[in-house]
Amino acid sequence: MTPPQVRAASDVDRAAWDAYVDAHPDATVFHRFVWSDVLAEGLGYQPEPLVALRDDRICGVLPLMCVRSRLYGTSLVSLPFCAYGGPLGDDLTTLEALDQCAQERA
Repeated sequence: MTPPQVRAASDVDRAAWDAYVDAHPDATVFHRFVWSDVLAEGLGYQPEPLVALRDDRICGVLPLMCVRSRLYGTSLVSLPFCAYGGPLGDDLTTLEALDQCAQERA
């Protein structure tokens, strides 16, 4: 199996992202792309979602937000103030690739 390519997701990925989330058994409503919009507009956080692709097909997603706080500094968080978040992937290789990319960005 080829390793996935991980990149920053954009609005162009919105429909495919949500289709992937809708089909994933571990997904929650908080994984949908719109939650990035809600947190950006409501709390001023900067969305930095990651998408993993294998053969031009989404095989994983990781919703991330850049959170700036006077108290805690700047951090990269998966869905702050949401009950569920974190990566979704087809396999362990994809989850590890998303995690690695997030760590490099942080």
